[in-house]
Amino acid sequence: MFNNKRDNEADFCESYKSQILNDNTTEKTSSFNIILKVLTILLLLAIIVAVSIYGYNYFANKKSADTNTILPPISVQISDDDLKITEETPAEVEEEQKKVPTIQKIEEADIDQIANDVKIAIANSEKEEENNTVKEIESKVEEEKKVQETKLQKDEESLEIPTSSPEAQYLEELADLSKEIDKERK
Repeated sequence: MFNNKRDNEADFCESYKSQILNDNTTEKTSSFNIILKVLTILLLLAIIVAVSIYGYNYFANKKSADTNTILPPISVQISDDDLKITEETPAEVEEEQKKVPTIQKIEEADIDQIANDVKIAIANSEKEEENNTVKEIESKVEEEKKVQETKLQKDEESLEIPTSSPEAQYLEELADLSKEIDKERK
């Protein structure tokens, strides 16, 4: 029994010594493993970021392309007469060139007229708004005057002394006496 313990202790001591002595090699391999793990994590992060950016750009471009192509393309029908080539005389060419500027002038005149009409309508609406605000202000001022007048009337009524009560008679007599005293002092 005792011998068995000593053998176990010796084995433990030897294994502990070997672990301490070989620790340098395991540190080198473990630091290499740590660096390898860190590089792997960084590589995975870079891949995730790249895929995210690519996906965002893809969906953003797809969304803008979808908004531009809401309506289906319009088909254009061309008749056979439009495909025929005809020779035009210089006089016909001049007439067509004169027609184009007159159409443009008419369109520009119409646009100018519409713009002027819009300006007039805006000016009229602004005048109406100003008139309405002035009327509102005037009505508020009149209401305030009426309120003040009614307050003044109430105040004047409250200042009047009722003459029918005995207290009112007493106050009148006091006022008369004070007037007489003031006359005598002068």
